[in-house]
Parts: sequence; structure tokens; C-alpha cells
Amino acid sequence: MATTLFTQNIIACIWDFDKTLIPEYMQTPLFRRFGIVEQDFWHETNALIEIYRKRGYHVSGENGYLNHLLTCVMHGKLRGLNNRILRECGREIRFYPGLPEFFPAAREWVQEKPEFARHEIKLEHYIVSTGLAEMVRGSAIAPYVDGIWGCGIHREPCPGLRGTGVRDRGRGRDRPDRGGDRQHHQDARAVRDQQRAPTRTPRST
Repeated sequence: MATTLFTQNIIACIWDFDKTLIPEYMQTPLFRRFGIVEQDFWHETNALIEIYRKRGYHVSGENGYLNHLLTCVMHGKLRGLNNRILRECGREIRFYPGLPEFFPAAREWVQEKPEFARHEIKLEHYIVSTGLAEMVRGSAIAPYVDGIWGCGIHREPCPGLRGTGVRDRGRGRDRPDRGGDRQHHQDARAVRDQQRAPTRTPRST
């Protein structure tokens, strides 16, 4: 392709996931697997965010559920949760009619257009979500996306945390309460007995 002033030839479609590509929350199969009442979980999450707000702690409404999710892990309600289970639950995610077929169809439509092919224009699909990336990777749409940004379970803490007492060697390799260099406490100012499990910021795959 000849070099011109405008050399970008990739059209990137960036998709939200829950209530955009699917009619429900992606965590629904996860709750079903562990016998958790979904409505109760979200009600408790919203209540916790409000409690934190009244105490002067800012907790994002978008990813505050991670704190409560990890608390469920710590108290045995999601015992054994790991990336394999998340991917297995991802297989049960239901998509809106026409998906995932629309993703490859749209890509092929662009490729077949002579006016696009002449400039080597391509269409790519990306998913950006505050949901669980491994569930997206386990879902039917995963083969048709070029990148997934989301939250996840980190298998190991970053090297700087080794030997500091933060790492719990008694737990499995998939550790839902560790986020490596992306880990942070949403309620970091809380006194120790008020702190909940830490969450991670979304990161690319």
C-alpha cells in the first residue's frame, strides 16, 4: 500500500459486554454454578458501596462488585474459584440473537468490498469490560475478537511481593485475591478490620 498522509487502515470496533452483547450479566452462570442468588449478590454489592460512601471511601460502582466477589471466595461461597472455572462458566453465556455470527460476518463484509480492499482496510473487534476476562475468553464469541480487556485472577503476585508476607503459599496457583502490580485496595483508608478483599484494575490480554 502506498504511503499517504492517512496510513491508518484498521477500523476497530470496541464493544462493551454485559447488556450490550449479552442480555444479562456475565456472572450469571458463575452464580448458578455455586448456588448464589444473583439478586442478593447485586443488592449486597450496592449496599456495600453505599456503606463505604457514608464512611468516606470512594468505591466505583462499575467494579465495586469485585470486592464482594472476592469476599465470597474468602468465606467459601465461591470455594476453589479459578480461571478454569471462569472459562467453563463462560461457555454458558447466552448472546443476543445474531451473535457471535455478526462479528466474522462484519469482518468479511469489509474484506470483500473492493474499495476497502484497495487500501487494505481491515475490521477488528475488541471487548472492554469491567467483567471477568476469562469468562469472555471461554465464551462463544472469543474466537472472533482481536483483544479482550477485563478483570481477572492473577496466578502469581509480581516478583516484588515474594517473601514479604503478602503471598499466601498455602493457596493454589490461581489466586483471586492477588493482582500483581495492578492490585489495589478500593478501601485502602479503612482500618484493618474494615478492609475487604483487594481488586484489580482491568488489564489487556
